[in-house]
Amino acid sequence: MNPIYTWIVSDDLIDRIDALFYHPKYIVNHHTILNCGHKIKNLENVIDYLSKGETPLWKGDSYIDNGIYFIRGVNLNQWFVNFSEIAMISEIVHSRMKRSQLRKNDILMTMAGTIGTVAIYVHDQPANINQAIALIRPSSVIDPTYLIAYMNSLYCQRSIERRGSGGVQKNIDFHEIRKIPIVVPLDSIQSYIGSKVRLAETCREEALFLKNQVQKEIASFYFKAPITTSQKNISTLDAKDLDNPRIDAWHYLPRFTNLKQWLKQSDFILLKKIAHISTEKWNPKNTESTTFHYVEIAGIDQTSGSIIAKEILVKDAPGRARQLIRPFDIIASTVRPNRKAIAVARKTMDGWVASTGFCILRFNSPEDAYFIAEILRHDASTEQLMRWNTGAAYPAIENNVFLKVLIPNVSIEDRKNIGGNLIKHDLLIDISKELIEEAKSDVEKLIEGKLDTEGIISGCIKAPTWEDIEFQIENDVKG
Repeated sequence: MNPIYTWIVSDDLIDRIDALFYHPKYIVNHHTILNCGHKIKNLENVIDYLSKGETPLWKGDSYIDNGIYFIRGVNLNQWFVNFSEIAMISEIVHSRMKRSQLRKNDILMTMAGTIGTVAIYVHDQPANINQAIALIRPSSVIDPTYLIAYMNSLYCQRSIERRGSGGVQKNIDFHEIRKIPIVVPLDSIQSYIGSKVRLAETCREEALFLKNQVQKEIASFYFKAPITTSQKNISTLDAKDLDNPRIDAWHYLPRFTNLKQWLKQSDFILLKKIAHISTEKWNPKNTESTTFHYVEIAGIDQTSGSIIAKEILVKDAPGRARQLIRPFDIIASTVRPNRKAIAVARKTMDGWVASTGFCILRFNSPEDAYFIAEILRHDASTEQLMRWNTGAAYPAIENNVFLKVLIPNVSIEDRKNIGGNLIKHDLLIDISKELIEEAKSDVEKLIEGKLDTEGIISGCIKAPTWEDIEFQIENDVKG
């Protein structure tokens, strides 16, 4: 409930006179920061430089395929820069945009639209930013990795929110950014919290290395495969090549028939040789729980392969909630297969329930599941699935189509190695997320007086190390 008015004392008046700035939640937040027992400085007193970029498109320049990283708001994700949708600019444009050229450990924060999304640039490669991102360069008085943890904490996010202005389109200017209050604890505490962020980035980098290695291996299986989306619709077929009951032109487009011929002539086998479709069903009438985890097609993140479930009441179970999920099942959408909504269930998802819009594939080993999930995301597999789709606006396939997909005929040992690396990738990503959440929690405990600062300062409490992570990964893989 928003109060009609707020009564404040003169000490709480700062440099703004707009009512929302003095909302009780902001006053309480500010007092909590001020009374935390550590040094408080405005952001302007812990940085060396504050700037922002521009949009090259305004000056007639365009993005290029290979060049200098050009970071936009969409690239700030999970505290770090996400390069999956990165734009590129030329060296000439980058040289012109001197004020926004990035250095390692610069902090980036969105200034318009969704304000306060904060990430750290931990790379050595040259990069630049657009006009909606603030470049914040920490000084020597503060650990950049501590600062990123602090700026992502509940208390700093609320301070940033307070400093913003505007209605539908929120924004925050340099004056307001400079005034954001920063808690500056002892160096040893900064280092303890920041080390978790640094370790999280190490985990991400190692995960990315493993994923790149796997993708190179898988790409080698399809070297010279005729993969195209050409709509050329003239095909000459022998009767033996007809797939009963399909006699429609789509099914026999050259893009599909040429790929199938290449796969059959190469070392590929049917997926059904190493997988089967689960028929295990869930009946809400037979469950003792009052709630359950339900996975819909929208709950699959195509980019990361992660699964997000809704916890809903059993009595409100949708009619499509019928398929039981077991650890290391592949759940693959039968609707719009071109979207590649394919994911592997984790150990913690045992007993979750999937929509009947999924095909549930089951394997003899976790490594096989991870290997096949990556294969099914490859364009060659997508084309094989799309060949069997029915419907135009809402294409869909039958469950058994997945078993017809031709996959690389690699040895059990190779599947184990590739799948094992993908399992390590996912574990490293999970650990990275846990570490940044721990760093954020540590900052909040620090402000609330709940962090054991004496134990940290004395060295009795130590931050985790890469050796700890390697030990954890080894045990998780064995388990």
